Amino acid sequence: MPRPVAVAPEDLPLRLMPAAPARRDHCVVLLHGFTSTPASVRAWAEGLAAGGSPVSVPLLPGHGTRWEDLAATGADEIRAAVRAVVDLELARHGRVVMAGISMGGALALDAAAHRPVAGVLVVNPALRFASPLAPFAPLLAPFVPTVAPIADDIADPTARERAYPRTPVAGVAAVGHIQ
Repeated sequence: MPRPVAVAPEDLPLRLMPAAPARRDHCVVLLHGFTSTPASVRAWAEGLAAGGSPVSVPLLPGHGTRWEDLAATGADEIRAAVRAVVDLELARHGRVVMAGISMGGALALDAAAHRPVAGVLVVNPALRFASPLAPFAPLLAPFVPTVAPIADDIADPTARERAYPRTPVAGVAAVGHIQ
């Protein structure tokens, strides 16, 4: 039985509503990247809300706890969670705009292919891996469970990204199935 793991408050899902008066006939569903959390896109979400859009930022399955949880999470589970959020926001608002960064961008495009969204905005969508070893992740995962983290890979040395201290190779395989 897996041990329970608490999610840090800053990593919890976000739901931001703009100050009145604001249009509420749409919602932006904003998706974080691989091994990250809603905290990584909080400033983006706040900017969208300040501009008048309700924003929903889910914590994707396998994220925000420990890398072992992500290693045990498949692409179908992540996709299903995103589609459930989209369905919920469509019921609440009538229109949804998808947005995401990296893996979240790939998931936003995937959701747009399967749900009637009004638009899509992606930043650096993870459409393919640069590493020639990535396609072998499913075979490597039992022997190499983790690799170096992908967090804090921003050129600005003062920028800090909340993410796992290791990257689970099984998680890389799951992202490969989303691409």
